[in-house]
Amino acid sequence: MSCIGANRTTSSRAHRVLELFAGVGGFRVGLEAAKRQLPPGASSGYKVVWANQWEPGATKQNAARVYEARWGDAPVNRNLFDVLGDAEEMARVHAVAPTMLVAGFPCQDYSVAKPASQSAGIEGKKGVLWWAIHALLQARIDAGQPLEVLLLENVDRLLASPVACPGRDSAVILGSLQALGYAAAWQVVNAADYGYPQRRRRAVSHAASRSWS
Repeated sequence: MSCIGANRTTSSRAHRVLELFAGVGGFRVGLEAAKRQLPPGASSGYKVVWANQWEPGATKQNAARVYEARWGDAPVNRNLFDVLGDAEEMARVHAVAPTMLVAGFPCQDYSVAKPASQSAGIEGKKGVLWWAIHALLQARIDAGQPLEVLLLENVDRLLASPVACPGRDSAVILGSLQALGYAAAWQVVNAADYGYPQRRRRAVSHAASRSWS
């Protein structure tokens, strides 16, 4: 895992990370691995200070339970849109003074698990959750503390979504980041290129706030 702007942290400060759609903590695994690879005297890396995991319609929130058992921290187990509308919970988000956001937002509306003709993309029930990320970024800007660095991932078919207008959804996402003041770039990463025994391609976007200096 790599992140634009990671070399700009100082020796006295770790990035304070919001982990959205956390699952069982995959991003956290990557951040911990990246931290171990930092050279002596470099920045102190990354510290997850708030996490959210919610599986809509599920009676048992198993991923959230595994996350807590693995990491010792219970993620906020609520729909992210509900969190955004809760002043007390948002006050807690602001209080932890995050500087970085990571998110593997739900892929079902982009995934090859569905026929292309049935993939609703960013307008689908889960695809629309992109706008929850967008709203959280806006909330931090409105609080006068824009998140400095973003790292986002999804299936690579996002780049060709929706079937009726290939590329529209990724253009909407990148355009909305630009409108919020982020310089964003993306690349396709294949797990097989990093020694893993499967062809698992993901679109990864990394972005830095233009106001970060």
